[in-house]
Amino acid sequence: MTLAFLALATATAAAAWITASSVLLVAAASLATIAAAPEPASPAARARGIIHTAAGFVFFVSMSIGAVTVSGRGFAIQPTVAWLLAVVTVLFFAGLGGAPGLKEVRGLLQRACFALTVAWLVLIR
Repeated sequence: MTLAFLALATATAAAAWITASSVLLVAAASLATIAAAPEPASPAARARGIIHTAAGFVFFVSMSIGAVTVSGRGFAIQPTVAWLLAVVTVLFFAGLGGAPGLKEVRGLLQRACFALTVAWLVLIR
């Protein structure tokens, strides 16, 4: 997973460069932090888990905001994917907060956020 996070961080940094978006640069930096502090297998590495989780929250929020602000409005595919990413991110956070019906699928929602992030990055021009 570390290599996948680094690859996604690199692609996000490239998108930040192309679009001159500081918000996307924050998303890229948070992904690099996630890669540097992988989720620990044991509870003894609690600090690393806290860093991983905090960087994850920053990533999801900044990626959603960055995608929406860069994509603009309209019904073209890129803004649609950006807004869908924002909606799924909100649902993911609601699931983390224990919302009924979403709590059970929060892992699926997290993966949907990553899939939509990759789809959006592919659409960057």
